[in-house]
Amino acid sequence: MTPSIITVTLNPTIDITYLVNELVFDDTNRAMKVLKDPGGKGIDVSRVIKELGGHSKAFVLLGGYTGYEIKDRLKKIGLNLEVINIKGETRTNVIIEDAYTHDQLRINAPGPEISEEEREWFLKKIMSLKPQEGYLVLSGSIPRGFSPDIYRVLIEEFNRKGFKCILDADGEPLKEGVKAKPFMIKPNTYELERLLEVKIKKIDDYIKAGEKLLSDGIEIVIMSMGAKGAILATKEGFYRATPPRVAVQSTVGAGDSLVGAFVYKYSQKQDPVDAFKWGVAAGTATALTPGTQLCSKKDVENLYKRIRLKKIA
Repeated sequence: MTPSIITVTLNPTIDITYLVNELVFDDTNRAMKVLKDPGGKGIDVSRVIKELGGHSKAFVLLGGYTGYEIKDRLKKIGLNLEVINIKGETRTNVIIEDAYTHDQLRINAPGPEISEEEREWFLKKIMSLKPQEGYLVLSGSIPRGFSPDIYRVLIEEFNRKGFKCILDADGEPLKEGVKAKPFMIKPNTYELERLLEVKIKKIDDYIKAGEKLLSDGIEIVIMSMGAKGAILATKEGFYRATPPRVAVQSTVGAGDSLVGAFVYKYSQKQDPVDAFKWGVAAGTATALTPGTQLCSKKDVENLYKRIRLKKIA
């Protein structure tokens, strides 16, 4: 039986992308096209797993009309949802994208404030999951009302339950979360620099950073480098995956796609190197899509064959 995959999105959103001829200030920007997608990093992970043929259960905090819309959209694509209803209105993020240069202006809303009662109800629901062989994906920003150490608390509990915890966060939530020794983390270059308080300029810097995190008890570290690919760090070795050059439309969701494809493929075979290659293929495939749309299975499968993999340490 395939282990279960649980994703958690504490601060979901509706992402609205306006494609314009040319992004200008102090004048009217007329949209050529408007794209609307349910967002939030955990939701993206579940969407990618679904696209690749897998299954997950998505814990999501939703409220207001925006919350209803997200729930409806996710149900229509067949996601298995565990909704924690909140009184506040779920946030809306806006992206204005130049359709030709693909330059973007991104405006991320802070999200609603979660009450103590809502927070306790969420914890009761998720903590009620029984011990098992499974994967818990914790990713994204933390809304007001939650302590920055919420991911650390969840990782400590789910480590005891037998889950492998995957953490994809930034700032204080990431710094707190790694103290609980998650199974895997996936920082990009800037998140890695903030986490370790170092500057990352060359491949050796990534290797040193990976070695430090492995010595802290994390089993798998994937360090994403944007168009340059990513580096996988495990105790068995370090690998670099380089994708082919593609016509990038938007990088939004690329990191979430990497996590989604990795955890799905790893849960099937438990081969980190092959799962890593699938993850980089999914992240690259998402970059081919406009706005906040995610990868297609067909593109992921095609790109997987074109990823160059090299052991570097």
